Amino acid sequence: MLLQESITVGLINSDDLPDSLEEILELLKNTQEWKPQDIASIDNDNFSRLQEEKRQLEQDLRQIQEEIAAIELNIKDRDGFSQEATHQKLRLKSINLFYNLGQNNENNHICPVCDSTVDYLLPNISAMQKSLEKLDREIGKVEIEKPEMTDYLESKQKLYEELKIKINQKKQEINSLYEEYEVAEQIRDENSRIARIIGRISLYLEILDVTDDCSPLIQEIKKLEEERDVLEKKLERGDIDDQILSILSCVGLSMTRWADSLNLEYKGYPYRIDPKKLTVVADRSSGAVSMQRMGSGENWLGCHLISLLALHKHFVEENRPVPHFLILDQPTQVYFPTGESYEDQLLSEDSVQKDDDLKSIENIFNLIFEVCKKLNPKFQVIVLEHANFKDNKKFQDSLIEKPWIDGKALIPENWIN
Repeated sequence: MLLQESITVGLINSDDLPDSLEEILELLKNTQEWKPQDIASIDNDNFSRLQEEKRQLEQDLRQIQEEIAAIELNIKDRDGFSQEATHQKLRLKSINLFYNLGQNNENNHICPVCDSTVDYLLPNISAMQKSLEKLDREIGKVEIEKPEMTDYLESKQKLYEELKIKINQKKQEINSLYEEYEVAEQIRDENSRIARIIGRISLYLEILDVTDDCSPLIQEIKKLEEERDVLEKKLERGDIDDQILSILSCVGLSMTRWADSLNLEYKGYPYRIDPKKLTVVADRSSGAVSMQRMGSGENWLGCHLISLLALHKHFVEENRPVPHFLILDQPTQVYFPTGESYEDQLLSEDSVQKDDDLKSIENIFNLIFEVCKKLNPKFQVIVLEHANFKDNKKFQDSLIEKPWIDGKALIPENWIN
């Protein structure tokens, strides 16, 4: 199997497969000389720089687009004006037919065409001529500026195309970096895959060296495995599951009773251990409540304590091969994180909070004393604690040594001095 896996990842050439075990082992040993492929480092700063340059070019492109749109609109407006002005010019040019007739005519009531008298004032021919000349000048100005605007538009359009080319170049450079990332990731995955196979081969070769020198041990293992197979046939899996449920049910009875004595949040409901999720559960009629949904650290401490004590009670009573002692490190930390906080709590003016906390802690230690007394002398609880409950006689009688205060500690101060 290891040989085939080595061939799959290219560690061994599939053209020369040996038949003998010795040759196969030699090939497997040669794989231990494999070195991982080097992975080219990727410049993340360069990638960020290209992204920023592309963003800036796209911003410039949008600005040029807006300018081109404005220029085209301007040219369109000027073309409209030129066409309309030319149309008006053609209409006014008709006055040239009778310009000489009316240029000296001061009486604007005489029609210059038919010499008849009219009741209203006629436009002065010279005034009309001036309007025509003014219109000519404006049209000429527009015609002069139009090539300049066209050239300006062409320059912007050329710049627009250049920016598009630059943006495409930046996209190609960014895509090239992406491809480098993908190649590096493929090499990394390939190295990891080969390294796992190398590790398995190494472990196999080490075990092989040991078992070659331990033939009696191999025979003993084989014998024990045969005995195990016989026992497994005698034991049905269903019987084991039923036995586990029965044991956990008995453990749950103790947990439920002790949850009431500790005044936990869901006291009055059955408590049990969930073996699949490895947590404590309280069963209500509306559904199970796991420990993580029970709220405060005080409840979590209580759940841990009742489950540990209930399990040890079962181990002791059934004489199971489990060390019959339990070590608790600072169980009052939920209430007093430090020794100073313990002293502050004792001096606190909030007597209600202080009394509640001290009552909860007293319940905890009373439960520990109760279980130890019931299982005595087959069970021991070792507590590491900074709080010192001077008014609790059981607590004081259980102290192995006096509290570490006034320079007394694991490393005494006189050692340091």
